Amino acid sequence: MSYADEIESGNSGSRSRRKTIVAIAVTVWVAIAVGLVFFAKTSVEGTRLVYQIEPSDFRADQIVSAVERRLDGFFDGAKEIRVVEDGTRLQIDLETTQSPQVDAIATMLHHEGHLRFLALAQPGRHGAVIDAARAQIDSGNLAREVRDASGAPVGRWVLIDQTVDRATGWPKLKVEPKGLILRNSKTGAIVDLASSLQTSEGQVEVGQWMFDNNVTGLDALAIVEPDLQLDGDSLSFAAMTEDASGQLAVSLEFTQQGSTALETLTKRYLPVGQRQTRLGIVFDDLLITAPNILQPIRKQAVITGDFEKAEVQAIIAVLKAGRLPVELAEKPLKREPVTLTKPMLKWPL
Repeated sequence: MSYADEIESGNSGSRSRRKTIVAIAVTVWVAIAVGLVFFAKTSVEGTRLVYQIEPSDFRADQIVSAVERRLDGFFDGAKEIRVVEDGTRLQIDLETTQSPQVDAIATMLHHEGHLRFLALAQPGRHGAVIDAARAQIDSGNLAREVRDASGAPVGRWVLIDQTVDRATGWPKLKVEPKGLILRNSKTGAIVDLASSLQTSEGQVEVGQWMFDNNVTGLDALAIVEPDLQLDGDSLSFAAMTEDASGQLAVSLEFTQQGSTALETLTKRYLPVGQRQTRLGIVFDDLLITAPNILQPIRKQAVITGDFEKAEVQAIIAVLKAGRLPVELAEKPLKREPVTLTKPMLKWPL
């Protein structure tokens, strides 16, 4: 090998060593940067909810895990949450300060998580159940469950979901009450809405009548079908979607068993002449929507209604996560600001 070749060979080895050193340096720097991404923390403002809970046979980790599943479903895993249980209290820290969102989460945590599909009682079609409901109320029994003379469950009173009309301050029902069998949810008194809305000054709106007469809520009578158990366990999938008009909705897919039950139920109540039956979608005894049954429904369905985004998120999170092992109050003991720490998701290189 010539002297020139030896020099070239030496330079080549030197360049190779420099490249190796540079590669190692870059690798170390990337490793350090990645480590910093995982270990660096940042502070975010949030909300703390504290609940009193009753002693139960469930372990603390089971309770915490069930609550976390609901919250992760609500936020789609995109927000920081902390759940701590000490036997008598449940502390939940949330990465949100938005009041409507926190309200929806509190409602979601209170929900048992029981979704049902029930036909709504209709005069001329469900006379026996309506008579049983009236007789039960006349006897002083205001229970939601309605039983016939043999003691079998045949109906259920469900509360119509409502909000507040911002312009008037009146209650605003989310389900059209016309044609339904109704009762005052507080007193149990049967409500003849058509005559109630007629006053000496003419016909008034439902919200105004409720406001003027201190009616805080209206229950609608639903039919319990002993041979058809159609609930949240009948679902295989739930997700947020939009209806044809662009309004938020809940998209559902049913299991094979659920599809069969839903098809049987909706076939049973197909329109007869001008008479139509409404299918009540009931979420923990809250009637959230009630479309007319126009044709058989099988594997898929879309729940539409006057929904806010947080409401849809809550419904889906509950359906996906299932029931909680403990019952949480409608309102927490405490609701206060909190500062959370969370890993930084980005680090400038």
